[in-house]
Amino acid sequence: MNEQIYIAEDEDGIRLTVKTFLESEGYVVSDFPNGDLLYDAFLNKQPDLVILDVMLPGRSGYEILDDLRADPALKSLPVLILTARGQDRERAQA
Repeated sequence: MNEQIYIAEDEDGIRLTVKTFLESEGYVVSDFPNGDLLYDAFLNKQPDLVILDVMLPGRSGYEILDDLRADPALKSLPVLILTARGQDRERAQA
């Protein structure tokens, strides 16, 4: 298995826990403390999956997702949204 996953999460404990679990399952994981760093890496190499926290320093996960979806070739890129927020409006936005 060589699937590449990018994860942007500003809380180190959450980010490293998710990364460790995914790597134990055979995935190649690159982790970033903010979405801007993830997006910069994305411009060099596109992963098979992106995991985004909503509340990130700098641009939010929503803004990063908008940037990714602006490219028609990336409309089908799988993206998982992480959030501690539970309001229906925010779930619908994601």
